[in-house]
Amino acid sequence: MCPFEIYLRTVRPEIYLKGNGFFCPGGAPIAMVITGAGKVASEQIDHSKVVAQEVIPSLSIEYGKYVAATCTGCHGMDLKGGPIQGAPPEWPPAQNIAGRAMAKWTEEQFLTAIRTGVRPDGSQIAFPMPYQSLKHLTDIELKSIRLYLLSL
Repeated sequence: MCPFEIYLRTVRPEIYLKGNGFFCPGGAPIAMVITGAGKVASEQIDHSKVVAQEVIPSLSIEYGKYVAATCTGCHGMDLKGGPIQGAPPEWPPAQNIAGRAMAKWTEEQFLTAIRTGVRPDGSQIAFPMPYQSLKHLTDIELKSIRLYLLSL
């Protein structure tokens, strides 16, 4: 018995093994439900792709892009903001942080705002901006993020 089958039988006893695959009470194979294609996940991975090279911490746009990847979860892939995917509707939209949107802040103002949650004009950066966590980024990380944002 494979670990997946043991897990399913433990958490969902109504799921049972039938024939050559896992089936739910409705008759749809579990693997097809999970992957959507009837293949196990490892068969869908392109194993020929080259793994990204390690990015060396440095004051650079490349390193800033690497660190700013976490920003895309709220600010979007282009970092231009808008409604936050999967967030409750009452959450404020993410701000545009790309290019000229950040150019009006000096480097010191940017670092202070990210670390304290207070903009240069004294206004508070709105929840859910995680400045409480981001304040732990190094100067190199924050300065590199700023370089990357300004390059967009």
